[in-house]
Amino acid sequence: MSAVSGVDFVDSKDHSKQNIKKSSNYFLKIILRSFDSRSLDKAVKKITDMVDKHTSITSNNVKAIAIPMPNRRVRFTTKRSPHVDSKAGDAFQIIKKKYVIFVYKYNQQFLQSIRDSSKINISTDVHIEFKLEDKI
Repeated sequence: MSAVSGVDFVDSKDHSKQNIKKSSNYFLKIILRSFDSRSLDKAVKKITDMVDKHTSITSNNVKAIAIPMPNRRVRFTTKRSPHVDSKAGDAFQIIKKKYVIFVYKYNQQFLQSIRDSSKINISTDVHIEFKLEDKI
């Protein structure tokens, strides 16, 4: 867990600096989850802008693709009263929103800039997970 709440750095396999010789064999998968669509959209915009800024500063062509995933709805009902009007109840739902950002052709400087929590500056209700995975 990093200094920012809601940010995880997860490696899907055991990768060390010796094993990662070329970034062309791997891609960075950034998963963003939130209940609030506005804060999630802002977070996706900030991360894609950060990728574009890194591409303009360095000569690397870092590619980022943001894909919105299907929403998950959790619905539940509660009874209003335990004794009277047993059929009366309230219905609630929570909508979980999710984005996946794939980053290709990155380097170690880009990974350090992403991991620096002060540069991301995303609201605390957005959960971020970073995964380093093999290309498909």
